[in-house]
Amino acid sequence: MIKLYSLAISPWARKVRTALYEKGVPFEKINLPHDAAGNLVKPAEFLVANPRGRVPTLIDGGVTVYESTVVLEYLEDAYPNPPLYPRDVAGRARCRLLEDVGDQDLGGPVGVLAQQLFLQKDPAQRDMQAVAAAREELAKVYARLESALGAGPWFCGEQFTVADIAMAIPIGVANFLQAGPGDDHKRLSEWLDRVMARPSFQKDMQEVMAAVSSP
Repeated sequence: MIKLYSLAISPWARKVRTALYEKGVPFEKINLPHDAAGNLVKPAEFLVANPRGRVPTLIDGGVTVYESTVVLEYLEDAYPNPPLYPRDVAGRARCRLLEDVGDQDLGGPVGVLAQQLFLQKDPAQRDMQAVAAAREELAKVYARLESALGAGPWFCGEQFTVADIAMAIPIGVANFLQAGPGDDHKRLSEWLDRVMARPSFQKDMQEVMAAVSSP
């Protein structure tokens, strides 16, 4: 069985978990613990598998892969059904670019919001200028994505793909922090609702909420 070193709230680990749930591939999830000081505990066997010491790290028999984009591509090769990438070359390129939008263009400002509005518990210590800048940057990305949505229900047409997974995770966090798509992004909001209704996302969100609710 696949082993997945994970962390409940890691957006990169969430991408892989959601893909595994979508594909219906069973796996053993190994959530790395924190010590009393809040530092991530990295077992020796984990560091042997991934010298970078980052999640997600996936072990499938004799194959070890890490970095979420590489893991997702491995899963598509090893477990092709149901597919999470388009079959045609141009469609796969578009899917990969949209995944990168999720990781980079959305992940950066959403990370700032999470740091300032969720992890920083003292409102007096929050950098509200950084928050405002992150919201402004997100609005620009939302406008681009609103235009990028085609006639189909998903970003790559009729097929749900890695692109939808990679973008829905940071946008979902932004939405939780009251910085999600607004009235100017109606189609993007409707797309997000469709993603969040999928069983794979429901299952992953249960794990995330359990983690953030625990002391």
